[in-house]
Amino acid sequence: MVDNGCAIVCLTVICGIGLLLTVILVPISFKYLNYDEFAYKVSSIGNVVDVSQVYGPGGRHFIGPTNYFNTFPANFVFVDMGAVKITTIEGGSANSTDDSSGGAGRTVTVYPKFQYKLDPKYFAKVYNQHNLKYAERIKLNAETILKENLGNFAVVDFFRSREAVRKFFNDQLNTRLNQKMFDGTNAAVDPVISVPAGKFQLRSVALDAKLTDRYLQNAIKNQDVERSVYDKNVTVERAKTLTDFVAKINAEVASITQNANGRATSIIATAEAEAARIRLEAVALGYKRIFDLLGIKDGAQKMKLVKMMALKNSSCVLVDDINPKNTAASRARKIYLNT
Repeated sequence: MVDNGCAIVCLTVICGIGLLLTVILVPISFKYLNYDEFAYKVSSIGNVVDVSQVYGPGGRHFIGPTNYFNTFPANFVFVDMGAVKITTIEGGSANSTDDSSGGAGRTVTVYPKFQYKLDPKYFAKVYNQHNLKYAERIKLNAETILKENLGNFAVVDFFRSREAVRKFFNDQLNTRLNQKMFDGTNAAVDPVISVPAGKFQLRSVALDAKLTDRYLQNAIKNQDVERSVYDKNVTVERAKTLTDFVAKINAEVASITQNANGRATSIIATAEAEAARIRLEAVALGYKRIFDLLGIKDGAQKMKLVKMMALKNSSCVLVDDINPKNTAASRARKIYLNT
């Protein structure tokens, strides 16, 4: 019975210790990553990094109590390259837009910056070769690419064609930075470094005093030439605009005049036609009243009376044309002759 009691006590102690260790070790076996981090697991026994599995970005992960994380940025990393001195070419090149400045041996200091983003899927290659010095290596490689290509531009390009310069180096970083991460090879590699288009920037450009003076003189000269050309173009454009405006006004005046003349002619013709109609109506009404007054109803007598009145208007009266025996005609003749 005593042996059984001891066994039970030992078993209880062992279970308690096991439970206590579980309570202690399980929580510390979970490690957390921020939303902007991914990581590799590192064994605290020998500091061995396991790159076979990528953890994150973000989340809570069970890696055991004897392991910890080496974390890396999962978002964009901004790199300020500081001052980079380069030597410009003489004149320009295929990438240059102006050959007016920048002789061989001229030193220009540029202050570029760019950003990159690590690709967790392929980052193991870079880590195996550069370890935790990968960030320094990226910056050095970017500076090498910059120095190798900045000489393709004349000094003036860094002022007048900044966007073209920026785009050129952005493309260079996109195509060459991954290759530069692996020593001794230019073969195609996995995109462990992502440099999104449009992220390379030239913050400022500094020139030596002599070159600055030369550039400013050229800039002033070019500005004067451009101003002269601009003034000339403005004068020509103003003259053309004035000519076009006058021609347009004259055309509108001619159109208005033509329309007015047409409307006036139409109004006059309408008025004359209306006047003629009213005149004829008045004459017809006058004859009717005369016929009624004289009591003439016979058409022949009416025609003779009309003829007589017309002849009177022409100062040639033919009295015998009216029959003296016709009483109505005689009265008409007397009335007419007395008029």
